[in-house]
Amino acid sequence: MEFIDLKANLRSILTALVIFIPIELVAQEYTVAECKQLKIAGPDEWNQNSYFDAKNQRHQGLAYALLDKVSESQQIPYEVLPNLPWKRVLKYAEDGEIDIIVAVYQSLERERYIQFSEPFITNDVKIYVQKGKEFDYKNFKDLRGKKGLWAAGASYGDEFDTFAQKLDLIGKANINDLFLYLARGTVDYAIQNSTRATSYINENGLNDKIVALPKSLLTVPVRFGYSRNSRCGALIEKFKSKYQHMFETGELAEFQTNYVETQ
Repeated sequence: MEFIDLKANLRSILTALVIFIPIELVAQEYTVAECKQLKIAGPDEWNQNSYFDAKNQRHQGLAYALLDKVSESQQIPYEVLPNLPWKRVLKYAEDGEIDIIVAVYQSLERERYIQFSEPFITNDVKIYVQKGKEFDYKNFKDLRGKKGLWAAGASYGDEFDTFAQKLDLIGKANINDLFLYLARGTVDYAIQNSTRATSYINENGLNDKIVALPKSLLTVPVRFGYSRNSRCGALIEKFKSKYQHMFETGELAEFQTNYVETQ
């Protein structure tokens, strides 16, 4: 018969627990200590809302002005990760590699990994076509049987996203491809927010080639997106609290109005 040394086994178990628990705690404390600033990302070519100013080498637009306002008031340091493709921005938010997206549309799919703020502005989303090839548009059904383009990784709300699965829509990585294919007549229409599209069309002299249909596809609220998997929970909570206070007191609306008037 083999006897078990209970005392020896108990000592081994206790020793393992004493060693294991402090390591676990140290790892957690290390992670918290390392979160000294928020990592921010967003669209780099979303005129007035969120864009990269190459001349001054800085991010600008309403979203970044608001980011500065909230962060400075709460003494929250942050770092902007530039030049990220939109699909990668969303992936990084899902993985917790960025903490806040500065300008994003809300959808059920994104709610899995993003908490959304109250909106700070709304955008008209338009349907663009070749001049002379306009068609009658009253609702989503009028896009059936036509070939269209939209931004890769785009979302325009759950209702349209669901309907879009029935459409012949191809995602393009950047706005250049979107309007290049449209100008060539490769597709029947392209979907883009009106602010960004108007600026691009004017800058590239496409006014005689591309026009927007009179009726908007829809109007979408623009929000901040907070990663649910962020490692900087305490800093995000400080940011969210101040932002929500600004929204509830009307300070946010006043800030937005003043910003637009000074541009």
